[in-house]
Amino acid sequence: MSKNFTAKTSQKWVLWSVIVAVIVAIGVVVMALMGVNNAPSTQSGKMLIVNVTMSSTQYEEEQANLQDICETAIADAGLDVKYSYTGEISLQSHELVYVFDTQTDLTAVKDALNANFSAAGNKYENNFINVTTLTNAVQENLPGGYVPFLVRNLLAGVVVAVLAGVYVALRHKLWNGIVTFLSAGATAAITVGLIIATRVVITTSVMYAVLFSMLVSVVFSTLFAAKAQKAEKDGADLTDPEALSEAVPACDVLKISIVVAVAIAAMAIVGAILAPNFAWFALISAYGLVAALYSAFLLGPSLFLVIRKAFAKSAANKARYDYKK
Repeated sequence: MSKNFTAKTSQKWVLWSVIVAVIVAIGVVVMALMGVNNAPSTQSGKMLIVNVTMSSTQYEEEQANLQDICETAIADAGLDVKYSYTGEISLQSHELVYVFDTQTDLTAVKDALNANFSAAGNKYENNFINVTTLTNAVQENLPGGYVPFLVRNLLAGVVVAVLAGVYVALRHKLWNGIVTFLSAGATAAITVGLIIATRVVITTSVMYAVLFSMLVSVVFSTLFAAKAQKAEKDGADLTDPEALSEAVPACDVLKISIVVAVAIAAMAIVGAILAPNFAWFALISAYGLVAALYSAFLLGPSLFLVIRKAFAKSAANKARYDYKK
């Protein structure tokens, strides 16, 4: 990455701010026209999972019959299916999933299907077919609707941004605190805008992912503030873009971002294997990382330059006024 990267980009705060506004506006328009993606598959429910171990070729031939057996057993038990789907875990492992209301008792139908598939003389007795149940609360339907949820999310984000700004202002000067507050707020706005605009399913994981994005942004801002304050103590004039670029190299942010990206990838891998909610959180967090990087590389330094110049000008005017007195 060019050593003059920050020097070139830090003078375009209007452009970077407009891009944030456009992303938010697109999200608002999409939400107004289409609502948020609150698909039925995100609702809580009790799941009947039929794990089937057989070759892909055999499974393709037998899938319809397996579904008929399951649906007949469900109908005989007088149960109503909310929705169903199929999945391929590997070339030899497949699953049929039926989702019911959380209060549904699936014990009888589960036992009946297990007995059916394992019975002597059954065409599937040599295949490993196991029926299990699971209460799914991984992607919960939003309590009270998505508007109150988004409002709560917004308020939580404002609180995080304010606290972060106050902390940095106390440690690293007021102007750095203002930049931290604005960067964290912009990061949250970009993350939510991207999530809504790209029709990602809105779940309770969204709130945690947005707060995660703000946390990453605060880490970047704190690093920036610490380096900027040290440079100013050493006599650097950070109202000059070249001096700012030298004091806070963009490559420092890049190093941290790589670590965060690896952590998100690890969460996605672990989640895909063990915990679907972890994988979902990691997916949405990737949006947050993109937003935080945008703020760290482009928006934050440009806001710092504008705000620092404003404080320097105010101090100069005050000094001139005091001199005249």
